[in-house]
Amino acid sequence: IKWQARIRRALCQLHLRRRWIQERRLYVVIHSAVRMFLGKCRVQKRRFDTCARHIQSLWRGSRARCIADRKWLESVVIPIQKQARGMRSRSRYMKIREEVYAATLRISRCYRGYYGRQSRNKALYERESGDLRDLLALLGSEAQAMQDR
Repeated sequence: IKWQARIRRALCQLHLRRRWIQERRLYVVIHSAVRMFLGKCRVQKRRFDTCARHIQSLWRGSRARCIADRKWLESVVIPIQKQARGMRSRSRYMKIREEVYAATLRISRCYRGYYGRQSRNKALYERESGDLRDLLALLGSEAQAMQDR
């Protein structure tokens, strides 16, 4: 019997080890996918920033060579940057606003479901307890009628 227990324990340990190895592989795959996604996001953001900076520097350089007045150059660049920053801020704000709205909807749906279940359960309880009271009253009156005979 001891050797059977040892064999069972070894088989359980083997099964658990295989399961642990499989879960570990899945964790590694998930982790690498997340790292890859985050890396791609960072690279894409860096690429966009570099492209924007490159375009701005080329534009400023060509304007500076063509026109000596530096103030005029800044009066053209600043509104563009202002528009870009405003557009980026508005898009961030809209994204946050949509998330808040979705969360609000989720919360209100949960509450309406909870309140509906509570009122339904209360109505069912009152109906069942009312039926039980009516039955008990009927039985009591029948018992009273039987005693009166």
